Amino acid sequence: MTVQNSVVACPLQDIMSTVTKRWLLLVLNQIGRHGRMRYNELLHELHPISPKALADVLKEMQDSALLEKNVKAGKPMVVEYSLSSNGKELRKAIIPLLEWATANTNHRNCPILSKVWA
Repeated sequence: MTVQNSVVACPLQDIMSTVTKRWLLLVLNQIGRHGRMRYNELLHELHPISPKALADVLKEMQDSALLEKNVKAGKPMVVEYSLSSNGKELRKAIIPLLEWATANTNHRNCPILSKVWA
């Protein structure tokens, strides 16, 4: 009798891989604070994030069902991002982490972390 080795994937692997991406939690928080945001607004508020890094994070968040992209036709076309229900739940879960980061770093005046609760 031969026993085959099988690899059982942990269901947390995908979500942990997603939420530990650089910038993802900060993008999630900023969109959650504002309700809806445009790409350039995010780029400005999350400076020094690069345009490519922001585009990659937004794509990852959409693929993971954390984010909704709303495209409004017109001239110019308007694209806004908002959190899905899963994204809103994740934001609630990470607020204690962001609060901890604010309290335990030398970045108390950081414009991103100083407005975690808004």
